[in-house]
Amino acid sequence: MAKAVSIFGDATQGSLFFEGLRIPPAPLGGVVVAIQHPSIAGRIRVTRSDLFQKDGVTPRIVFKRMRPTRVKNRAGQRLVGDLGYNLQQVIDYINDEATRKANEVDFQRNGSAVGSGNTINFIGSGVSAVSVSGDVATVHIAGGSAGNPVTSGILTSSNNTLRLTLQDASTVDVDVTSLNSVSPVSLANSTSYFFLNSGNQLANNQHDKNNGVVFYGTPIRRGEELVFTVPGEDLHVGIWNGGNGVTGVGNVNNKSNWSTKWYFDNSETDWKSTTGTYRKTGVELNRDVHTEGGTYSIRYGYNSEKLELHEHSTAYSWLISSANTGVGTTQAYIYFSSEDQTQASTPGSLPTVSQVRASEWTLESYVNAQAGPTIHTGVQDDDIWKSTRSLRPGMKLKTTLSSDTKIHHWGVGYGGTTGMGNGPLNPYSNATGSWRSSNSVELRADQNATINNKYTAAVDNHKIYFRFVGKKYFLEIQFK
Repeated sequence: MAKAVSIFGDATQGSLFFEGLRIPPAPLGGVVVAIQHPSIAGRIRVTRSDLFQKDGVTPRIVFKRMRPTRVKNRAGQRLVGDLGYNLQQVIDYINDEATRKANEVDFQRNGSAVGSGNTINFIGSGVSAVSVSGDVATVHIAGGSAGNPVTSGILTSSNNTLRLTLQDASTVDVDVTSLNSVSPVSLANSTSYFFLNSGNQLANNQHDKNNGVVFYGTPIRRGEELVFTVPGEDLHVGIWNGGNGVTGVGNVNNKSNWSTKWYFDNSETDWKSTTGTYRKTGVELNRDVHTEGGTYSIRYGYNSEKLELHEHSTAYSWLISSANTGVGTTQAYIYFSSEDQTQASTPGSLPTVSQVRASEWTLESYVNAQAGPTIHTGVQDDDIWKSTRSLRPGMKLKTTLSSDTKIHHWGVGYGGTTGMGNGPLNPYSNATGSWRSSNSVELRADQNATINNKYTAAVDNHKIYFRFVGKKYFLEIQFK
């Protein structure tokens, strides 16, 4: 008989555990997904998307056809036998644990776990008002237990407690430590930064190095980049190598705790090439690069397979520096720290991250399931991809065409509808100006475009034929 397994997430460690079996922990954040088995009734299939099968694309299977009766919670209770869960409730439990967030709190009913969350929703006719002012939430409840109802409640950041006041002036305290990140607490708003040491989510961009280094909550994969604007502070960004438990500005910013680190000196508005204790490490940067602030990205280069630092300005993008060595994993979390060797009484701010995106082409619309997160993993019929850079006068877009090239439409604008999974069929008809390339050895002016019919290879005013056998040609779109 198959062994029982306790499946639970631990936000402080950032992992989903499978106690009772020799299965290594998996990262939180939805990497692990449970579904009802597609062909065997009453069974569960569990996969993890950060590891792959031999084809390099299909997520690795953790449990191929697991019985729901095997699953236990962290307290050792069998979800089916002890708590009466059905198949779908077991699946929902696994997925809820796999997506547990750093500031979630567990909820129980009569001593049994019913789930976790980071939002408390007060409902019912007895709730007369709920308000939030600063870092205090006030709950007005008209009803309560017979004879001694709850009259109000407050949430204070100093003691991490939701204090409910009863009619007789006595109080009931609820520990909500897991809902808090750092002082000051902001339940209404929080960032996507997390402390490595505790897993706590930062309420704002102020970075207290006494709590350790921070990382951005969304990792970047090969061909993606994390886009940010530099703050009015010194900045350290790269890959952390110091493990858990490192605290204090002098230790967090010390380059010995990083495998890859770029350093931005705000006083001189330079990405520094110097190699001092708190400067760059593991990157190729032979001289200072002066800037005027602005927008930058850490890119996981598809071709180089290294982290790269890029500067962005409207239509332009420049490579500033590359890491010395490849990433070596399918994805990477990017770590940040602020200030230099000392920390101000109000800790320095982290940069504002605008997005994690595909680094060269972003998917705007599609109909068919995608093979991967970037254009490098393939283009499907009826996809719409948009360059992250725009054409300016004198600029060109150049691509290589060969005899195995499928039909592609190259446009300078699009005026139709879009949809992620439900996009339009044949969207090329809504291009505001486009050319078509195909494997029938021709280039054709398609939408609101012309071709030089005096060119020697022109057949008529609309298309040019090429002989692709053993050759390759370049298509250039130039903004004059």
